[in-house]
Amino acid sequence: LEKHSRSSEVFLKSYSINSDNIDAVYYASKELYESERMSDAQKHLLEYLEFVNDYRAWYLLGMIYWKRNEINDAQNCFWECIDHAGDDIDACYHKHLAFFMLGNRRLAESYLKDAVFQDLDNEDMIESLIKFYEENDMPKRAYRYYRILHQKVKKQKKNLEIGSDLSW
Repeated sequence: LEKHSRSSEVFLKSYSINSDNIDAVYYASKELYESERMSDAQKHLLEYLEFVNDYRAWYLLGMIYWKRNEINDAQNCFWECIDHAGDDIDACYHKHLAFFMLGNRRLAESYLKDAVFQDLDNEDMIESLIKFYEENDMPKRAYRYYRILHQKVKKQKKNLEIGSDLSW
């Protein structure tokens, strides 16, 4: 918690020095959220959203409301996240998170798969999809992606062995 608190201070200091660095306010808000300083995180997110209509900020604000049990406000923020997100990997991942929080697992799965298929080399996304399937009692689907991940690791290991043989 102390690490997140210090990080938020640094981001806010950065913004106070250079007001063009508005993204620092988002990152400060994220660190404040992680350090469980919800009121401060909310205040800065609302300030950030005055300048930038950012899907990540809408999602984070939704999570703040969710933790406070302000469900209607949370749901509105998740819809704003979905409405403002594009189609790149990070946007699809956030759409997945928002739809999951809204209780629509079918669309949550769809957007997470979209994120995975945009970059099949992104092991973190594949692991997120595996975790999603495991948590939603879909072991056959999880296994399919475990196999993909296993093949990737196996191939990387083989490439490392070949690379070390060439160095001699």
